[in-house]
Amino acid sequence: MLRNWNNARRCHSAALHPNLAFSLVWKKPPVGFIRINTDAAIFKELGTTSTGFVVRNSNGDCIAVGSNIFSGVLDPSTVEAMSIREALSWVKKKNLHSVIIESDSKLVIQSLLSNRRNRSDVDFIVIDCLFLCNSINDVHFGFCKRSANCAAHTLARNASSMSGLVYWDLSVPSCISSALAADKVY
Repeated sequence: MLRNWNNARRCHSAALHPNLAFSLVWKKPPVGFIRINTDAAIFKELGTTSTGFVVRNSNGDCIAVGSNIFSGVLDPSTVEAMSIREALSWVKKKNLHSVIIESDSKLVIQSLLSNRRNRSDVDFIVIDCLFLCNSINDVHFGFCKRSANCAAHTLARNASSMSGLVYWDLSVPSCISSALAADKVY
């Protein structure tokens, strides 16, 4: 188990890809990579939280989308970490590699890249994420501003009207079409 943990740490603490410096606008991933933007939303009045992730290739084309909704109101960082775990689970299921995962949660990204753990809910989910990464070659984590994460943010906000875990592989939900189109400008 310790060996698996060390392998996961080695995979993700390596120097970040040059394109991962945080940006204010969404940018296409390098050729051969996919970029997955993740986000979460909390609906106190409904007593639910939701996650969303948007997968795009080096042409900027959206190739998949996923969302999930959960009962209960959780800490924002915990739900942000859950959105990354959902994306990594999808990547593993699809047997993909060369992945850039971005979130607008600086705390979660720092936790994924850090060796420090404090037994928080976020850290337990981060450990799950790192173990998922053992099955995925070439994973990078990066922080992005919300302005570079609009499609995932919009999806997470709209996931409250969906039921459970939903993946779109052939089409995208209409709620994120305009955000995807705006991102393609860059």
